[in-house]
Amino acid sequence: MLVNAVVFSQVVLAIHVVVSVAAYGVLICYPVIAVAVERVDPRAVPALLRARLLVSRMLVDPGMMLVVVSGVYLTFEWGQWGQFYVIFGIIVAVVIGGLEGAFVASGAERLAQLAQHDLDLAANDAPSGSSTSGQAADGGARGSAAGSLKVVWSPAYLAARTRADRVNILLAALVVAVLCVMVVQ
Repeated sequence: MLVNAVVFSQVVLAIHVVVSVAAYGVLICYPVIAVAVERVDPRAVPALLRARLLVSRMLVDPGMMLVVVSGVYLTFEWGQWGQFYVIFGIIVAVVIGGLEGAFVASGAERLAQLAQHDLDLAANDAPSGSSTSGQAADGGARGSAAGSLKVVWSPAYLAARTRADRVNILLAALVVAVLCVMVVQ
């Protein structure tokens, strides 16, 4: 039986693809997860925002670096520097890294603090026996039959969240654009 040898560039390509999916997949999923958590259990919003920051620091940032380094290696190995997808991929990776660092890392903890402040105010204003069980950003209540606590998000939180949502949607769109370019190439 003939066994093909594993070439180092194939290993690098596998790392490049797996890390791309892991690091950038989060960026596509995060906007949906954030909306779902806020609707299902607003008490979890501060924890989600802090987890988002941790995922950015522990997965997205190092993953992005590994994607770029492995991509550059593959580009040299296969002589692809003249291809559009190479330059486009590097530029978008730098833009994503800049947006992650400038907005996600700097804003997630502040957004979590604002959310926690609003939740604490709502809990202090609630009659005893109430529980936070869901609230829309416009102040409408959703909750269980046992009672619900109206969480009215402050203008500061809503403004910060809107900025964060825009950045997250932009990041997701950039990831999808890169995927489309890579598939077409």
